Amino acid sequence: MTGTLFSLNKHEAAADEWIEAHPDAFVLFCSLACSMANKCGRVGFKAVAERLRWEYTVERSDGDFKINNNHVTYLGRRCIERFPHLSALVETRTTHTN
Repeated sequence: MTGTLFSLNKHEAAADEWIEAHPDAFVLFCSLACSMANKCGRVGFKAVAERLRWEYTVERSDGDFKINNNHVTYLGRRCIERFPHLSALVETRTTHTN
């Protein structure tokens, strides 16, 4: 195994790269998560990701938009870092490394 004990796993690193490449989509991801929390009292990041896909492919007609399911948990965690109140509304689990 290479890297340090504290290195990101490959999916987490790829999610961070996705956020950097798609900052507007990540802002919308977090906005959708906050809206879901306000209306439902809980947040499911998988549902948020599906709603984000809908927004880009149907509403914005962006057929090139992609979001990898392996990244969703890390996008959610980054969203919680920005909006800490979401942590009480999400069930998080430990993740597996590479």
